Amino acid sequence: MSLQRITFVIPDMSSGGAQHALAIIAREWDAKGRKITVLTTDHGAEPSFYKLSPSIRHIALAIAGDSRHTLDALRKNLNRVAALRRAIRETRPDVLISFIDQTNVVTLLATRGLGTPVIVVEQNDPHTFPIKPIWNQLRRITYRRAARIVLLSARDAYFFPPGLRKHVTVIPNPFVPPADADNGSGSGAIERTHQLIAVGRLHRNKGLDLLLEGFSLLKDLHPDWQLTVLGEGDERGRLEQIRNDLGLTDRVNFAGRVRDPYSYLRRSDLFVMPSRTEGFPLALCEALACGLPAICSDCAGGVRDIIEDGVNGVLVPNGNSAALAHALDRLMGDAGERQRLAERAPEVVERFSIAKVMNAWEKLLSEVVRIR
Repeated sequence: MSLQRITFVIPDMSSGGAQHALAIIAREWDAKGRKITVLTTDHGAEPSFYKLSPSIRHIALAIAGDSRHTLDALRKNLNRVAALRRAIRETRPDVLISFIDQTNVVTLLATRGLGTPVIVVEQNDPHTFPIKPIWNQLRRITYRRAARIVLLSARDAYFFPPGLRKHVTVIPNPFVPPADADNGSGSGAIERTHQLIAVGRLHRNKGLDLLLEGFSLLKDLHPDWQLTVLGEGDERGRLEQIRNDLGLTDRVNFAGRVRDPYSYLRRSDLFVMPSRTEGFPLALCEALACGLPAICSDCAGGVRDIIEDGVNGVLVPNGNSAALAHALDRLMGDAGERQRLAERAPEVVERFSIAKVMNAWEKLLSEVVRIR
């Protein structure tokens, strides 16, 4: 049996790592002539942040939303399961790929009895990204029905009981570097400025409050350094208030969502990722591809797969603003050390190339077909 119709399920197609990964995978399979459908549970008021080919069908089911109380939540979730089941049957997929924990649970419930193989993808390290106990219990029950559980790092597998680990396949997120990526030393190099850059949703999980606290300790030691944050989220107001309270109003710029982060990355000379939790951060890969040394919190297996401490970047203890400040101080004050780390940074392009990742996905699809 060939796999020609592939349906994805994800909460939305906003500017997140899971959405970015899905868009890349979908475009690759669409280019091979497969019929791709993306089902989202949101209202679809905004188009996909990441470009999808015109031939990729995107259907917003408008089944997301908060609940007022427990009974309301039960009713809404039953409706979500029914609506998603109808949409899946209409797309007649040969295989279904679902992204993100709670959506994975709903998808597995919606496909019960349909005979459609379901691959679920965890986009966060479950050790450091807890979900509500009821959803966690449902995850452990429903994941037994998944054809495969895709994790971004082998370390993440130990979160699950042994019975589920046998269904695990490790595939990192696909990474597409800029066409002219280099290590900053070739003819296309752009002169660096004293600019720190961070990329991520303005959400507590991204640890940007820790970055502001750490940067504030250095504002007088390194008065010529600025910080730019790319991303948007519900914590913008709180983070702007922290920035102002710390006396960083003229030193920190929240630039919002941008479709071309490379234009900012090339003008920077140090990338920082202070996240409390991550999966396999593509923003980090993008920074390394541009020849940027990186300072990252040691928050997940995916980060450790990308950063080799002291070789292409620096890892600091998770949630520790003082340790983050110490690492920032060291690299901001040592151009030679930044250059040493930057020379190894672009190796990420080969280690996590789109060809390698898509080959792993093709192998997984062939295994799913044999199981079916």
